[in-house]
Amino acid sequence: AAFAAMKIISNYRFDEVCFVGRDRGQMTYWRSAGEIARTPMPQQDCTDVHSAKVQAVQRGEDWKVVDGGHEIYDYGDDQAAADQAALVIRTYALNRQCFFARPDSRTHYWLAL
Repeated sequence: AAFAAMKIISNYRFDEVCFVGRDRGQMTYWRSAGEIARTPMPQQDCTDVHSAKVQAVQRGEDWKVVDGGHEIYDYGDDQAAADQAALVIRTYALNRQCFFARPDSRTHYWLAL
């Protein structure tokens, strides 16, 4: 997993890691020279996201970031962080959530293709 992450970080020249809900370790996105990566690598483990449909919604007591019926993040009672994560996804037009190594889905990066 570490070697896979090093290859991805090197390929995209990631030099900045950003967090939304850092205390909870929820959303992480990486940038290179302030930009989101736009060119896919072969054999990436990614999930498509419709960034224009992403929103923060309350389900029961918890605030979720969703793409239609697909839950992307669960921020618990932290509405502000859920709103911020949805805004980041829409603002950067993030449409591919990719994973360094599964089953650890917390370790991920985003692309804007």
